[in-house]
Amino acid sequence: MSLSKSERDRIRTLHAEGFSQRQIARMTGYSRVTVARVLSTPADADDARTRERKARQQLAEAPPEKCPGCGRMVTFPCALCRARNYRELKKRHGELRPREQPIDRRPPPGIELRGSDRARYQEVHDRKRRRGDIPWER
Repeated sequence: MSLSKSERDRIRTLHAEGFSQRQIARMTGYSRVTVARVLSTPADADDARTRERKARQQLAEAPPEKCPGCGRMVTFPCALCRARNYRELKKRHGELRPREQPIDRRPPPGIELRGSDRARYQEVHDRKRRRGDIPWER
């Protein structure tokens, strides 16, 4: 439920006057959860959210411009450039796996497969190797 600034201020005022959350909920007609949520949110956070919402709306309504990074006609911020920058940042910090390293899907060394489980695993592994899905070996 979206409350206006005056409604949120009224709830905060009633609470400052000493009314409980249940009493405020009865007096205003809002649920106790809504009253608790308003009281747990700082008053200046409401203004920050409103400013952020307005800024996003203005960006969405702005005409497209040429992105200096990729050269496409986009509304800012350019999602493609943000994604590329994020990827580069993660690569520099070593959090993304480079594409050259294949994913080793064999069971970890600590797991021993026996009997029919081992036979089934070996069968699938050999089939993948023949198809070329496993281009490396340990």
